[in-house]
Amino acid sequence: SANLRLLTDREHRVRPGLDDKILTGWNGLMLKGLCDAYAVFSEPKFRKMALSNAHFILEKVFHSGMLKRNYKDGSSSIDGYLEDYAAVIQGFVSLYQVTFDASWLCCADTLTQTTLREFYHTEEELFYFTANTSENLIARKKELFDNVIPSSNAMMAHNLYFLGVLLDKQDYVDKSSAMIKRIDRIVTLAPQDLAYWASFYAYMTYPTAEIAVVSDNPQQDMHLINQSFIPNKILVAKKSLALSDLPLLEEREMLNGESTFYLCYNKACQLPVNTVEEVLHQIAANNDG
Repeated sequence: SANLRLLTDREHRVRPGLDDKILTGWNGLMLKGLCDAYAVFSEPKFRKMALSNAHFILEKVFHSGMLKRNYKDGSSSIDGYLEDYAAVIQGFVSLYQVTFDASWLCCADTLTQTTLREFYHTEEELFYFTANTSENLIARKKELFDNVIPSSNAMMAHNLYFLGVLLDKQDYVDKSSAMIKRIDRIVTLAPQDLAYWASFYAYMTYPTAEIAVVSDNPQQDMHLINQSFIPNKILVAKKSLALSDLPLLEEREMLNGESTFYLCYNKACQLPVNTVEEVLHQIAANNDG
């Protein structure tokens, strides 16, 4: 009875404000999480949610190659920050690697070109947090340290590297290398404050497994590969008779009428194999070497 009296009385008080805006960067982070979950668990609802989320971003906060920061009640009012671009690019790259729809890489590349035009500081080889066309501030900061989410510069270093390898854009890879060189001393002194930089440092220390799959069922093979944790990898795939403009899929064919896997490191390739077990063995042998 006391709870009921309290509840009745509370109904006459002014309710707290409700923060129900949609933030682009947070949705980009969620997009990558959904893709990672789908890659490992093969749960169709994760893929459906990821695609729905990605299409929402394109339709509601993506305009003329640029992103808005927020969305509420049918409108967006704030220009996107580097955090928004970095998270969405990362999400789109992840979405390609579970759907193998190259249009998501095109979207990621468009946004990457925008970040280089609007946020990149050529002399310091790092990114500002706000765009050139945004409201002028007394000082434009560069976000280097991780906070409750990873550093936006660290995310862009990841993006430039992996997108550069996927699209064979050496300029992207070179820029990502320059970024880690700018930050490497701080990473070694305080890795606890720059964990996302530290993970990228590890990616740059060891070679990235470039796995190309030609198969009648690329999705199934993708799930089989992801049953093993291979953090430093990129995955591209196409159906046996499909065409692809991706460099890693050029002249790749299905051999012996079975799924065929091509493993490369920095464009130097192993012999093609027909089972996931064989390609995992090749990766293990390379890591042991």
